[in-house]
Amino acid sequence: MDVAVLTLGVDLASQDIKTAVCTIRWFDHRAEVRHLKSGVDNHTIVDLMAEADATGIDAPFGWPARFLAAIAAWNSDGRWAEPWDADTVRLLRLRETDRWIQSQTRKWPLSVSADSIAVCAMRAAALLSAATAGGPEMDRLDGPYFEVYPGAALIAWNLAGESVRYKKDRDARAKLMEALAPTDGWLELSDEVRGSCIHSDHALDALLAGLVARAAATGRTHAPPKDLDVATVVREGWIHLPPTELDQLPHDPARS
Repeated sequence: MDVAVLTLGVDLASQDIKTAVCTIRWFDHRAEVRHLKSGVDNHTIVDLMAEADATGIDAPFGWPARFLAAIAAWNSDGRWAEPWDADTVRLLRLRETDRWIQSQTRKWPLSVSADSIAVCAMRAAALLSAATAGGPEMDRLDGPYFEVYPGAALIAWNLAGESVRYKKDRDARAKLMEALAPTDGWLELSDEVRGSCIHSDHALDALLAGLVARAAATGRTHAPPKDLDVATVVREGWIHLPPTELDQLPHDPARS
């Protein structure tokens, strides 16, 4: 009997017009892209999150703990307590997960405290708050809502060659789709969905986020290493990075 699970991928932007969502229905040995849409608002995303078993969101789930402490001290007593040197600035700009991702992929995530992606983080916080309203406190580490980074996932899946250019290059996206979803492969999608992913990097990132959500929900992403402080990671958020076995995603782990 097939085991079906629904995952949602969200490529979150500060504006609705650049935000895309993708739902994927998972079976044993195959998966179907059911829905792909760009230009979505918060209400639509929250409704889809309620329907999905797991959601991958391409946006930071928190800020560097040291940055928040420094800002709180500045607001409370007008004193900047941190020294001004390169090492300290790096700790203020980047979370534990950002530094770990770079150590694994050689790719730096954007700084949620110093880049425009901070607006996406605020929107993510609003979405996650709405999705968990009236329920238990959200778990920023173990889901069912997972922080993902499509560009890093492509590197983990040995698709780095095209990942360097896919954001701005239509031909690179076309080649990437051939690798991700060959016509005789396990990932089934319509010509319309394929065309949307080739046309828009936002649509493609939503698809990738949905794939990583599956990996996270089935325990196929890396946990924080033991040398990191778990309490800090839980506050800051954790980027779920899958291992290299992309073709294992449609298989039920209980049967593998």
